[in-house]
Amino acid sequence: MLRTESQVALQDLLEALRTAADQYADNAEVLAESELAELCRTLALRRGQQAQAVADELRRGGDLPGEPDADRETLQRLGQRLRTLVAGNERAVVARDRLDAETALAELAAQAAGLVTAPSAQALLADIRRDCEQTRAALQRFAAS
Repeated sequence: MLRTESQVALQDLLEALRTAADQYADNAEVLAESELAELCRTLALRRGQQAQAVADELRRGGDLPGEPDADRETLQRLGQRLRTLVAGNERAVVARDRLDAETALAELAAQAAGLVTAPSAQALLADIRRDCEQTRAALQRFAAS
């Protein structure tokens, strides 16, 4: 099945949102009970909901959402845990990694917004971009510590 550019962009965003949700959940586990862990739990749920909304948008457009790549996600988790061990400050490492991921999510959402035409998809993408910016602001203070 051939996909349009807008479908590919939404698929890329969907994969990134699912990965972010999984990574936030994993980060919350590693950080135990802390303010950053609570933020990660909240963001895991939010990114999961956004992934579901993007998947629904893909279905409305006649496409089937792709499945997550478990091997890639496992490697990403291991890489982050290794960086945390080497750096010694897990809160700052997690926050910096999540800041980078939020920047990438916002870029993917902006790219998709330039390609999709459905008003519902445009509104969803604007919400995701706005949420990424708010999340980046919340993560900034943890990255500095």
